[in-house]
Amino acid sequence: MARRPRHSRFWRQHTPYTCGPAALGNFLLLWEPHAPGPSLTEEIHLWRESSSILCPGSHAASLALAAAHRGLRPIIYESGRRPFLADHVRRDHPRVDAVTYLVLDRVLREDARREGIPTFRGPGPPDVGEDGGAGLLLMDSAHVGHREIAPHWVGLLTREGGGTILFDPLRRRALPSSRSLRDWWEVSGYAGSRCWIGLRPPSRSRPQVVPAGHSSSGNRTGSPSRRWVASG
Repeated sequence: MARRPRHSRFWRQHTPYTCGPAALGNFLLLWEPHAPGPSLTEEIHLWRESSSILCPGSHAASLALAAAHRGLRPIIYESGRRPFLADHVRRDHPRVDAVTYLVLDRVLREDARREGIPTFRGPGPPDVGEDGGAGLLLMDSAHVGHREIAPHWVGLLTREGGGTILFDPLRRRALPSSRSLRDWWEVSGYAGSRCWIGLRPPSRSRPQVVPAGHSSSGNRTGSPSRRWVASG
């Protein structure tokens, strides 16, 4: 079971576009006792690594890379058209050249693959155990109680006895929820894109969580596979 969060330390986002870094920061506070505390300076460091470069928000691959660079062990599950958040970028960022964004998406994915970050695609829900799952989920901010309709990263951690703990960087503290990770996946996503970045603590004592029918490298095994397939 993942260690319980220290509610006295909560990472609230400092800017409108750093929800991803702040959501990730909450797991750094949870698992890394000596990690820098929540500050705009550290949040900008995280954002510089995790941004979509052409847009202010965080790309799934670069957010996973930022987590890996800090000792966490990420695994990406996603569905929807490529590149990541393609419909949102085309609609809300018309000045972003589609070809350039497609190349950027490919470069970030290649970087993640070189770092050994497994990526899987499928309709979901992710094949994540309910007894210790932790990670970052892409949401429509309106689905977590905010007025603005926009892509929004939140952190989720399963609770002992059921339900989850929600780390919504737009709020001031972590909140308990009766929803399971599967429930959250069903209401997740934005503009046709869904993404869950599973996070495991730096300790190597816990086995890597991978979809049934795949090895830890993302290759298929002889066991029956489910709907998730390894993605390049």
